[in-house]
Amino acid sequence: MVKRDFLAVIESRLTGRPDYSARGMEKVGRIIFDVCDIDRNGFMDDRDYCRFLFSYGVPEQDALWAVRRITSSANPILSRSRFIELSREFYCSADPDAAGNWMFGKF
Repeated sequence: MVKRDFLAVIESRLTGRPDYSARGMEKVGRIIFDVCDIDRNGFMDDRDYCRFLFSYGVPEQDALWAVRRITSSANPILSRSRFIELSREFYCSADPDAAGNWMFGKF
């Protein structure tokens, strides 16, 4: 299954409305971020992000690669708004070059 097929299935499950899909992903992104922001400082550091990806079965080495791909490798920290933006890109964007495509590593 390629990403566009995956997106088509997700969109059809979310009533087939792209606007609903984007809003739904924003809510999901907020919830996931809040769960992963262990110290509640409003940011997800590389350790928080690795724990998040570990819950999806992503090995630590791949998770570290992913977080450095979607952040500045000198400062691997994600704000809540950036995490939500990446989530929306991953699930809802048709842009093959969107940074959110790397959210889960080499998917």
